[in-house]
Amino acid sequence: MLHLLLLEWKKISANRTFVVMSILYFVFLPASYLTWKIFRPEVTGNMGHMDEIAKQILGQDPYMFPFTWQSFGYLGSWFNFYALGIIGIMIITMEYNYRTMRQSIINGLTRTEFFISKILMVLAISIVFSLYFCITGFIIGYFSTDVVYSSKVFQNIHIIPLYSLQILGYMSVAVLIGWIFKRFALSIIVYFVYPMFEGIVKWVGMTWIAKTKAWNFLPINVMEDLVPVFLPIGAMNVGIYEASKNVEKEFGFTLFLSSGEAALASIVFIVLFLFLSYRLFIKTDL
Repeated sequence: MLHLLLLEWKKISANRTFVVMSILYFVFLPASYLTWKIFRPEVTGNMGHMDEIAKQILGQDPYMFPFTWQSFGYLGSWFNFYALGIIGIMIITMEYNYRTMRQSIINGLTRTEFFISKILMVLAISIVFSLYFCITGFIIGYFSTDVVYSSKVFQNIHIIPLYSLQILGYMSVAVLIGWIFKRFALSIIVYFVYPMFEGIVKWVGMTWIAKTKAWNFLPINVMEDLVPVFLPIGAMNVGIYEASKNVEKEFGFTLFLSSGEAALASIVFIVLFLFLSYRLFIKTDL
């Protein structure tokens, strides 16, 4: 296993796309979060018409424990989709661009071993970036919280495994798209356009077929709900809070999936996408 992982690392460590996306993630994730802390709009001025429960929810400080994990995780979810999704596509398409796949098989790797090396790298990336999220979130939360108690720090710690699962989810989608389309630019376009397609399907389904919670179980929507929007992040989310309450009142289900629902559905999709990727790779011409 270690041998396969090291082989894969040698290939991607010198790749410009991997280096650039990794730097963007490591630098801009905490930088944008801290910038957001300085310039974010206040929510209190727009909540005069709301009940006390809504004011309490939206008035929470997203930079203090125990809310740090939720707000930092929500911001990080954007980096997971864009930066790590691009890396996931690159891991596959570079084999076609540089014609290294056939050479790896000729040099002695079986197709299964070659595929496993890709999955090991995806797992390694998930672990490394999740650890970075954990360490950075703890540091920011520690210096943003007046009095730090262990109970506060660990209250929402479940966000960390959900965050890691989200990385795996987005990268499994990216890997499958890479296997299907083989070209980097085309795969990137499909990867970025697909969420819009999913949104259209959900809107058409809710409008013309049935107003049911089942439409929330589309792949990208499921993975987004692993670390959903954290409402107390600015005045704009007063509207999101009201919309979620209206959906719940009108349709009888919530706007977002629960953590358990999103986690279970994400695991199913990850296994499915990786299985489809494997079957596609086994049958493809080198």
